[in-house]
Amino acid sequence: MRRTPLSLSVFFFAVAVAAACDSPTGVAEGEGEGEGEGEEGEGEGEGEGGEGEGEGEGPLEPADVDNPDNATRDVDCDGLSDAEEFGTIWPGGERTDPEDPDSDGDGVRDGVEAGRTSSVDPRCEEQFPGRARPDEDPSTTTNPTVADTDGDGLVDGDEDTNGNGRVDPGETDPNNPDSDNDGFCDGPANVAGACVANNDPTATADRDGDGLPDRLDAAPDNPDADGDGLCDGGNTVPGVCVRGEDLNNNGILDAGESNPARSDSDCDGLSDLEELAAGTDPTNPDTDGDGILDGVELGSSGSTDPACNGAGQDLDPTTTTDPLNADSDGDGIPDGQEDGNNNGRVDPGELDPNDDTDGDDDVVRDACAAENLVPLRAIVSSTANIQMLVTARPSTAFADRGAVVAGADEVGVFGYDDDSRVGFIAVRVTGVGNNAAANEVGVRDAINGVAAVNGPLTQGVTTWDGFAATLASYGQGGGVGARARLNAITTALVPGATGPFDTTNDPVEAAFHFEVEVVRRAADEVIAVIGIIPDELADGDGLFAVTDLSDGSALGQARDAQGLHCERQSAVAFSALDVLFAVDNSVSMSDEQAAVGAAIDAFAAKLQNATIDFRAAVVSSGFNVLRGAASGCQNTTCANDNFAQCRNFSRNINEIRGHFTVNGPTWIGAGGPCNQPREDFIAGAELMLQPSVGGRATFFPPTAAGAAEQATRLRGDARLLLISIADADDQKTNQNAGAAAQIDQYETFFRALPVPVSMGGILCPDGSCGERQNNPHVATGLINRFGGVLGELKVLSSIAPAIDAILDSAIADASPYQVAEDAISASMKVALTPDSTIGACDVTNVPRSRTSGFDYDPRTRTVQFFGDCRPIVEGSTIALSYRTWRDAPPEVDGPCLCDCDGNLACVDDGADVCACECTQDLSCAAGFAFDSDACACVCDVAAAAAACPVTHVLDADTCACACAPNCNDACDAGSICQPSTCACVGIGG
Repeated sequence: MRRTPLSLSVFFFAVAVAAACDSPTGVAEGEGEGEGEGEEGEGEGEGEGGEGEGEGEGPLEPADVDNPDNATRDVDCDGLSDAEEFGTIWPGGERTDPEDPDSDGDGVRDGVEAGRTSSVDPRCEEQFPGRARPDEDPSTTTNPTVADTDGDGLVDGDEDTNGNGRVDPGETDPNNPDSDNDGFCDGPANVAGACVANNDPTATADRDGDGLPDRLDAAPDNPDADGDGLCDGGNTVPGVCVRGEDLNNNGILDAGESNPARSDSDCDGLSDLEELAAGTDPTNPDTDGDGILDGVELGSSGSTDPACNGAGQDLDPTTTTDPLNADSDGDGIPDGQEDGNNNGRVDPGELDPNDDTDGDDDVVRDACAAENLVPLRAIVSSTANIQMLVTARPSTAFADRGAVVAGADEVGVFGYDDDSRVGFIAVRVTGVGNNAAANEVGVRDAINGVAAVNGPLTQGVTTWDGFAATLASYGQGGGVGARARLNAITTALVPGATGPFDTTNDPVEAAFHFEVEVVRRAADEVIAVIGIIPDELADGDGLFAVTDLSDGSALGQARDAQGLHCERQSAVAFSALDVLFAVDNSVSMSDEQAAVGAAIDAFAAKLQNATIDFRAAVVSSGFNVLRGAASGCQNTTCANDNFAQCRNFSRNINEIRGHFTVNGPTWIGAGGPCNQPREDFIAGAELMLQPSVGGRATFFPPTAAGAAEQATRLRGDARLLLISIADADDQKTNQNAGAAAQIDQYETFFRALPVPVSMGGILCPDGSCGERQNNPHVATGLINRFGGVLGELKVLSSIAPAIDAILDSAIADASPYQVAEDAISASMKVALTPDSTIGACDVTNVPRSRTSGFDYDPRTRTVQFFGDCRPIVEGSTIALSYRTWRDAPPEVDGPCLCDCDGNLACVDDGADVCACECTQDLSCAAGFAFDSDACACVCDVAAAAAACPVTHVLDADTCACACAPNCNDACDAGSICQPSTCACVGIGG
C-alpha cells in the first residue's frame, strides 16, 4: 500500500545533512555505561531502562538548541538530527523531542516515521548499535508527533507492528484508515469520508471469495493458488474449489491446516484434495504411522508439487495398501516392516503387506511380530544436531541421560546404563586436519591427555547417511569411575563444557575399554561418540553393548526419524576366504613374527567358528627381487622350506603356525641370505604387480570360479583377505615423492582382481618402529582405501587383538547375509528355521554372540552367524527385524552448519567443505541496491540522486535527500528558499 508523504512546515536552521563535523562533545552515558569525558568536560545521563542495560532510550547527552553542530548531532539516536527536531514543525503544530526517540509514543521511532534510513551522528552506531532503525520504505512517512496518523483509532505502532516504516504482509497502513478498501476502518474509529468504524474485525475485502482477506491472501484474485482443488481459505467457491486450507482465515498455517501455497503440503505423493477424499491427513505424510507414505500406499506416481521433487512414488501402483491401517492384511506385522524399503513393491526378501499368510510363518513372527521387536530410546540435542539411539530394554536402560552443555549451549548428549556399566558421550568437537582419520587422531590425543591410551585400532567407514568417519578402539588405565572418566574426557574434548555425569555412585574401575566413532559431517561439524566399558566386561554382551553405541549405526542428526523393517533370507553354503599374510622378513621382525604365530590358534578358531571355509598362505618381502641360484634362495616358487620366500595355501593350523615359529623348519625368516633389505612388502607387491617377470606368477591370477583348488592360486569363488605385517613401509619407490602414485598402482591392481578383496594391517605408520616410512604411508593409505582395520606393531601384546579385529571385519565382509537397509545394530532381531543349525541354538531368538549366535556389522550391512547357531540347511529361512534411520532433509543448508555473519549463508560445496557465501535474500528499499561484495543493501547513488527534488542534494552517507543550501539556487526571482521546508515560497509568504 502507498503511504502519503507528509510535508514539513518551518525550519529554524538551514540544514546541510551531508556536512562533516568534529566529534561531539560532552558525551554522557545511560545507566550502567559509566561516565564519558568529552572535550568540554564530563556528563552523565540516565535513559529510560538504562542504556547500560542494552535497551535504554536515554540520550547521548542533553540536547542544546544553540549547539552549532546540531545538523550532525542526534542525541536520541532516532535518525533525525537535532537540527531537524528543533526546527521542524509537523502538521498539527508540534515538534519532535530531540531527547526522545519516539516523541508521540506510538511505538515507531521518529526517524522511521520521517523516512530516515540512518543517523547523521556516528556515535549512535558506535555506542548504541541498532537504535537508529532504518525506514525500510523511505518514500513514505507518518507524523512522528501524532500517535494515530490516519485517525482510524489504531496507533501507528499497532499498524506498523514491526516498526520498520514499511507496510508488510499482515500489517495495515498507518496512512490509510481503510487499508483493504472495504469501507470498514482498520481500527475502531470512524474516519469521515473514508470508512466507518470496524465493529466487525472479520469484515475485510476478499475479492476471490475464498474467505481469506485480501491483505492476508498471497493470491487475492485466485481462490485456489496451488491448484489442488482446496480453496485457500475457509470458504467454498462453487465450481472452483472446496473449503479446506486456511480454515480460520488468519493467514497463518496453524496446526491441522494444509498450505494454500502447496498442492501437496506433506509431500506424501497425494494432493491435499486427494487426502481429503481418502480421509488421510494432508499435514502428515504417514497418516497410519506404519512407515509408508500415504501416496505410496495408494499407488501414487509421485507428488506433482515442485517442492516435493516427486516424493511418494509407488513402484508398483497395481497394488495398494490401506493408509489408515498400519497392518493392512492383519497378520500382526505392520505394513512398513513388510515393505521394508517402503517403496510399494514386494522386493526380494520382503513380506507382502497384502498377504496375511506370510505372517503365519512362525519364524517370521518370531522376528517381526510387534511384541518381539527390540525397542530403542532416542537421546536428542537439536542445538548440537545429534541424536543417539540406545536400547530401551529394560525400561530402566540408560536412565542416566541428557544434554552435554558448554556455558548456555548444548554441545551433545550423554548416557549411562547401570546394568551393563556402559556409558557414552556424543559431542561436537573442533576438527583437526581435513579428513575423518585426522579428526580421530585429534580425539585420541585429547583422550590420551586425560590418561594414556593403548592398543589403538582404527578403521575408515562411511556412515549410513553418507559422511566420512573413522571407528576406533582403545584401552586405558582406570583408577576412577566410568562417569568420572567421561566427565574428564568431555572437558578435554570441548572447551568450556562441564562434565555431564553425577559421580555420586561411580564405582572405581581398574581399566577401561573404549569404542569410538568420529564423524566428519563438515569442516566445522565433527561429531565424536565415545563409548566406555570396564575392560573386564569388554567381551561378549558387554562388547556388543558398547559397540552398538559407536559402530556408526546409533548416531543420527536431530531431525532424523526411524523406520521398521522385516525381511526373509535363505541359508546358503559357507563363504570361502583365502587369507594371505604379507610379512616383512627383515632382520628386525623376528619378535613380531613370533607374536603372530602365538595368535594363530585363536585366528584359526575364530574362522572355524564362523560360516567361513578358509585357507591361509604367507608371502614375504624377500620374494620381491630375484636372487642368484648360488644363494640357494627360491624366489620363483612357494614351498615349506627355509629357502622359499612364500608358503602355499593350507588349512593345516600347525603348518600355518610353523611359518611364524622362529627357527622352525618352515619359518618365513627374519634376515639371512634370502632376505632383501629393500621391502616391496605389500604381499610381495612386485610379485603381484608383475606376475610375468621371471615366472613368478604365484597366487595370481585366481583359478576359475568352481575350479579345483590349487595351493599356489587364489580360489576364484573366494574372498581375499590380505593382512600386512611390517615395521617398514613399502620401499618400491625409495622416495616419498612416488608414494602416492604407488598407492594408486596397488589399488588399481587389487580392484581389478576377479575376487573381492578385504585388507588389514599391523604396521608402524607413525615411524615409531624406527624403520623407513614414506609420506604418505603406502601401506596405511592402501588399507584405508579398502576400509581395513589398522593395528600398531610397536606393542607386541596388541598384535593378537589386531588380528582378531581384522578377522571380525573380514568375516562381515564375506557374509552372504546382507540386509536391505542400514540397520541400527541394537535393534536387530534374528530367528531361524527349527533344526536348521549346526548345533543347539535358540532359533526363536538367536542370541547376540560371536561364540554361538549372530552379530551385525553396519559397515557392510551383513549379519554373521557363529558356533552352534550357524545355519547349515541350505534354503532354510532366516528372518530378521530391525529399525533403520530415515534421513530427514536438511532444513536450510544441508550438512553444513556454519556460524555466518549478516546475510552470508552456509553452503556445502559438494566436497564436504562448508563456507559462508553471500546469498541475496533481501529486498532493498527504494534508492538502495544489493551489493554482493558487501552482502547488503547499499546506496544506489545514481538512482537515489535522480529521485531527489531539484531543491535537494543526495547525502550519500545516509542515502537520503537533504536540503541544498539556498534550495540549490532553484528559486526564481519572485521567491526565496524557505529552509524549514526546503521549498521556494513567494516573497513575504
